[in-house]
Amino acid sequence: MPSMLHEYLAQTFLRRPQLLGRLCPPLAALVPADTGAREANASQRDLAPVTIHADQVFDIGDPPSLRIILEVQSEWDPAKRGAWAAYIALTWRSSGTPTVLVAVTLSEEVERQAALPIVLGPGATLQPLVIGPGAIPNHLDLVEIEALPALGLLVALAHRRDPAAMQVRDQTLLTAVRLPREERIPLMRLLAPTLSAATLRMEEGNMQDEEMDALMIQFMARTTDRIDEAEDRALERGIELGSASGSRAATLALARRLLPEEVASNLCEILDSGELEAAVADAIRARMH
Repeated sequence: MPSMLHEYLAQTFLRRPQLLGRLCPPLAALVPADTGAREANASQRDLAPVTIHADQVFDIGDPPSLRIILEVQSEWDPAKRGAWAAYIALTWRSSGTPTVLVAVTLSEEVERQAALPIVLGPGATLQPLVIGPGAIPNHLDLVEIEALPALGLLVALAHRRDPAAMQVRDQTLLTAVRLPREERIPLMRLLAPTLSAATLRMEEGNMQDEEMDALMIQFMARTTDRIDEAEDRALERGIELGSASGSRAATLALARRLLPEEVASNLCEILDSGELEAAVADAIRARMH
């Protein structure tokens, strides 16, 4: 069964085809920054018998000037070479549109294997294009992150041990605050495992939406420098009193003091969640010790 990340990436490249031009130089001239993509109909994704099914197939331009077959790979399967050759040949035969296969992976080994030419025989070689850690930058400027938060996600996941990539991760989380809920929650779910080892349990949809918002509170509290130690101590006492009395409103008020203005509107969505009190209390205590 495809993972949440697998599905997210398959849909993201369809919604934001400019990522292809940004991360895959051979496609830069073929997929302009302002271009749109249109998903091929279901029959075009089922390219052969049911054992062969592409992750995503979409056309660039109207009328189509290029067809993209997108494959998201977490592990390498040698059988993919034969399947990919069939994908390219069958979709080109059925559509008559110039066709390219793009593999997307966060694994260096898969990136290496997927980039090898598919040799069908003398004079017949196919070359998949690959977007992997080697093609994904380890840093982005704020303009790029705000324009394409999904690109910030790819940077954070592909370069988890790189301090520059973790700065991109932090800015991507801050940017996520301003996204619609349907975009914000999946992005936060997928970024959560990069925050600390303790958050690995959050992977693959094990968290409720309220818990994701609480995670954002923790993150923002850790990265906000507007509160000095004296205020921290006062806030901690206030949270202890608020927890004892069960006052969500008191906790919300304290959380508002911790977080930047643009985050405040999102707090109303989790006002009834007990996770709110715990998240704010834990974040402040972590700052003090």
